[in-house]
Amino acid sequence: MMTAASTGAWPRRLARAFAYPQTTSRYASLVWPGLAPAGDAGERIHARVVDAQIETPGTRSLILRTGRGWRGHQAGQFVTLYVNIDGVWQPRCYSISSSEAQTRQIRLTIRAMAPDGVSHYLVHHLPVGARVQISQAAGEFTLAAGAEHRARLFISAGSGITPIMGMLASGAADGDVEHLHYARNRHDLIFGEALGPMMAQSRGYRLHARLTEEGAGHLDAQTLDTLCPDWRERETWVCGPAAMLRTAEQLWAEAGIGDQLHVERFAVASFDAPATDTEVAVQFAASGRQADASGATPLLEVAEAAGLRPRYGCRMGICHSCDCVLQSGAVRDLRTGKLTNTPGVRIQPCVSAAAGPVTLDL
Repeated sequence: MMTAASTGAWPRRLARAFAYPQTTSRYASLVWPGLAPAGDAGERIHARVVDAQIETPGTRSLILRTGRGWRGHQAGQFVTLYVNIDGVWQPRCYSISSSEAQTRQIRLTIRAMAPDGVSHYLVHHLPVGARVQISQAAGEFTLAAGAEHRARLFISAGSGITPIMGMLASGAADGDVEHLHYARNRHDLIFGEALGPMMAQSRGYRLHARLTEEGAGHLDAQTLDTLCPDWRERETWVCGPAAMLRTAEQLWAEAGIGDQLHVERFAVASFDAPATDTEVAVQFAASGRQADASGATPLLEVAEAAGLRPRYGCRMGICHSCDCVLQSGAVRDLRTGKLTNTPGVRIQPCVSAAAGPVTLDL
């Protein structure tokens, strides 16, 4: 005899059979993103785009209303944003540019990069009202990293201003702050319309807009001595291109005040591995692909060049979206030089390179 319980169970079993090897919730999330499993690939919080604003040509701020479980953020932190594009959840890391006092909404300010990439979609195509997912906030580039009572120096360039803006919006502009910001021209100055009034309303915040196409030189000791003569006494936060970060680290180290410098990178700071022209074999076991690679090329790039499409997010070893299993061989961390040669451990291919023949579960 067939009971009511059994008649209700067989459609679920049939649906699971058709969905295999995925799950029914995975396919449901493609139709309605709010149904996506929040615990997949780390804790995710459902969010909705409630507003958007063009900051510069190619730069857009998204205002997200955060869902249940959001624990807030500290100014300067970032989130991993997950957006559904053609049925695939794509993760990317973005700094929060809004005040930490806003507990129900956050602002992510995004610059479009590759014309066919995720950032281009977010800037030019993601509609207001779209459902997305975010991670909990993370990162140590915060005001808490420096003594609160000290005078501050902010140095930023391009989209590197986004975590700095979060700090300014959270009250840092009310203190003694010198801010050097680099942009190509006034049209490329992110938050240009907000920073001017902020400086006018604050007694202690001073903005120095450095427009390189109008003759402003890049960061150096002379610029610092001219615009901020007491820079050696200030706690400093810097975010921008890799070349600027290297210059800042060198200047602060030479001055013997490296402990006063806080750096946020949007790209990997690479370890100087021994120079070699030798390429080694990289095997991708799950796909049956093979490629040759140097010891300086991230394995994520090797996989993509071999025709694979592995998941990735930040491409700099933060979000762990691209993690895979090392089956054999050894890899070197491009940030620290650390060798890993234990079969079965998970590695980060975006910041790891082959240190000899290697096999990955991709």
